[in-house]
Amino acid sequence: MVSVVWLVDLVLAGAAGALVAGLLFVYGRQVRAAPTPFGWGLVIFGVFLLLQNLVALPVYWLWAQEYGPELSLPLMGIHGAQVVGLLALVWITWE
Repeated sequence: MVSVVWLVDLVLAGAAGALVAGLLFVYGRQVRAAPTPFGWGLVIFGVFLLLQNLVALPVYWLWAQEYGPELSLPLMGIHGAQVVGLLALVWITWE
């Protein structure tokens, strides 16, 4: 059985992926309108960050079957911090 802590971690990883996908959409439009090295850097960084979050979801689901909260708590902290940072970036981007 999957613990609640693992489920929270999975939700945070999914939320981070959704936020990165939204940022990639905005950055992609900006790069198409006015291509700059900085814009391309944002897109490339976003692609790798999205890939990391998408890979994390099935891996965490597999780990949730084997490991308890002793592994999921640090990962939940990392993803929680990532979501907070991405929310700040989304807020700044849309202002």
